[in-house]
Amino acid sequence: LPSFVLIGVSGYSNYVDGDEDLVKVGAQAVTAQEFDMARRNQLNDLQRSMGGAFDPALVDTPAAKQQLLDSLVDRRVLIEIATKERFSVSDSALRQAIAAMPELQEDGVFSAQRYNQLLAGAGITTRDFEQSQRAELAISRVLAPIVDTATLPQIINDELQKVLMDSRTVQLHAFTAEQFLAEQSVTDEEIKA
Repeated sequence: LPSFVLIGVSGYSNYVDGDEDLVKVGAQAVTAQEFDMARRNQLNDLQRSMGGAFDPALVDTPAAKQQLLDSLVDRRVLIEIATKERFSVSDSALRQAIAAMPELQEDGVFSAQRYNQLLAGAGITTRDFEQSQRAELAISRVLAPIVDTATLPQIINDELQKVLMDSRTVQLHAFTAEQFLAEQSVTDEEIKA
């Protein structure tokens, strides 16, 4: 399951009571525990995708941590807007969305056993998971009209395609000091000078 689905952005209030608030967004806050969980999930995802080439130091920078926190805040703002504007999702739509997730299916059919195993493995209750999914669906209802109607000018679209399709060949040639030491000589006058 995607990391943010497992984080349960809106569903962590049950067991983060008393946790340190990092950023207050509307009536709720992004907590230190939620940030740590998102960070662990981010590291796990990168480890899975990059394998042995992954270096945790790449995301252990203040800029990377700030970017993760910003994404949590952005998500929380979207949830606040969806809630305020009453973008709700029915129980049947929620069930259909969860049943359609390929991660929760076996042989193309929703598996309650796999569902429970994945949630238990992630340490998330079904209630928290369903709340987070309800929030995700509500957010998509907020963003869909914007995404569906947004267009790029043709010149920008052409440039983006060109950049994405462009390739370069790079070669590395290393010059070591040992190669040039034999050719160098320093006189006593040059040392004095």
